[in-house]
Amino acid sequence: MNDAQSTVTLNTPCIGFGQMRAPLCVYSPLGVAVMNEILVSEQARNARARRVAKAAGYEARKSRWRRDSLDNAGGFMIIDPETRFPVAGFNFDLDAQEVIEWCRAD
Repeated sequence: MNDAQSTVTLNTPCIGFGQMRAPLCVYSPLGVAVMNEILVSEQARNARARRVAKAAGYEARKSRWRRDSLDNAGGFMIIDPETRFPVAGFNFDLDAQEVIEWCRAD
């Protein structure tokens, strides 16, 4: 394969999620958008935490506000859907694994 064949011009934008500023994917030499494995695994863990909470009868809500403020650690809060009152992670201080463990223990 020569240099002319290995250079690919991409006309499609990179697949992204929202207005995140970090690079969300890298391009292979063939021009295929490949998601960054770290981002995919983090999103998979977050989705799993939400599914486990829903199966246990709760809602796992992730903060979208600035991280590390006084009352917001940037993680998850577990909410009782009937009362709409938080039952764990009052300061959005749970990570995905802690949500899964809390829901399984309950």
